[in-house]
Amino acid sequence: MLAAQANAPYRVRGEDELQQRITLEALSFAFGGTFVVTFSYGFLQVGADAPDLNWMLVWPVMGVLWIAGGIAVRRATVEPAEMKNRLRVLRAEQEWSQAALAERLEVSRQTVNAVETGRYDPSLPLAFKIATVFGQTIEEIFEPSDG
Repeated sequence: MLAAQANAPYRVRGEDELQQRITLEALSFAFGGTFVVTFSYGFLQVGADAPDLNWMLVWPVMGVLWIAGGIAVRRATVEPAEMKNRLRVLRAEQEWSQAALAERLEVSRQTVNAVETGRYDPSLPLAFKIATVFGQTIEEIFEPSDG
């Protein structure tokens, strides 16, 4: 059972792949903009008639690019949908403890508790296991909350 838990792909409301991609794109924007500003500054310095630019003028532009990247991340943040479930009721109908259900699902008792209390939304494979154990469909056990 410990080996199954160690390899479990379940995450507790962390960054999913979409959120990681959004963060990466925002950082790429900030790094790319910083590179362009730095390169342009160096190019202008090399030109024969170019004025001598002060780095004190370049840093604010780079700061604006970093702030814009941060704003893009905040605006594009994907909040996970809250899920309601009937797991506690179904478990009580079977007169199973959290530990007994956890053993059937091959997860820890803490995972069962976290799913029951809504602190953790199960992965799709775990949701299918839960549905199979109770002989119901995923839709009969889990539903999105109205909030």
